[in-house]
Amino acid sequence: MSSVCPDYEVNGEGRPTYRGLNNGISPNTEVHLQSIPLAVKKLGEAGVNVQHLVLLADTEVDLLPFLYKLKLSSSEFITRCQSSVDKISKRLEYPKIVAYRFLDFFGEVKFNQVFQLSYDRLIEEYKRNGNESRIVDRDYQARLPLIKTLIGDVSKEAGMQHLFRQRAQYVTFAKLMREYSGGRIIAVNHTTPNFVLMNHLLSREISVEQSARGNFLPIMPLVELNISTLPQ
Repeated sequence: MSSVCPDYEVNGEGRPTYRGLNNGISPNTEVHLQSIPLAVKKLGEAGVNVQHLVLLADTEVDLLPFLYKLKLSSSEFITRCQSSVDKISKRLEYPKIVAYRFLDFFGEVKFNQVFQLSYDRLIEEYKRNGNESRIVDRDYQARLPLIKTLIGDVSKEAGMQHLFRQRAQYVTFAKLMREYSGGRIIAVNHTTPNFVLMNHLLSREISVEQSARGNFLPIMPLVELNISTLPQ
């Protein structure tokens, strides 16, 4: 499964500027499409029954300061994301690989329900755990340029809320993909500390599940491509 970004405007080096949204295939996605189809085909030829999902992250649809900056309504944002998905699908031309938007694939209501539970839990742990708080503060400083690019020069409180929003989205994504696949999945994404956090939180959750039921779904194996989504 590949998680890819919408077709945000990029600079001359292919790095996203987040100053606009197009409706094509992003450079981020192109990296996936250059390698994943061949790997899936080879696995099929070797007798491995595999399906690959390309999921486009349309979850910024409710990030109103960002949409205002892009001069887009929520409906136009989704329309452009769906257009990107349609173009990705035409490029794939292989039945074992399919493309969807996040909220279309998981269902918007279900995604938002799991997201809110994950977000509330992360906030609660941040307030309760001093050591974890220092780790989060370091992560916030490292991601501050991206936060400011997306939602502007906001207060630290608002910036921290956005940081937890991104973290909760990754945890939500992992929970839903784990449920969908029964744990039989490999995730492919750009390099991000959110992946490590996602599996750290999942492993703690799995321990609770294991002690309660005697069985559990494994954490998600990760493949990180050499792609940066940080603005320049």
